[in-house]
Amino acid sequence: MDPNQRYDDVKVISLAEKDRYKPFPGYTFTEPGQSLKVVWMPGTINSDNSRLIAGAQEGSWNVDTGPRQYYARRGNNGGRDARIILGGIAASVLLRSL
Repeated sequence: MDPNQRYDDVKVISLAEKDRYKPFPGYTFTEPGQSLKVVWMPGTINSDNSRLIAGAQEGSWNVDTGPRQYYARRGNNGGRDARIILGGIAASVLLRSL
């Protein structure tokens, strides 16, 4: 099976790994790892375009026009990764303004 093969009838896309799939943007698996059944999930971010958010009706999309917020997952290091990332962003903005 080729990766990135679309299966419109079940709304999944094949991955590079054999027998692995991901749902179309806006959908999620109802029984992950057990079946390819999917359901429309309003509020999910489109994996192909992060400015699109799944709407209330299946197949509808809302455009996110607000400011982007980024969050870092807190790991075992007490959040130091997030501070390093944010510090790097702040330094970059500061250097560009000079």
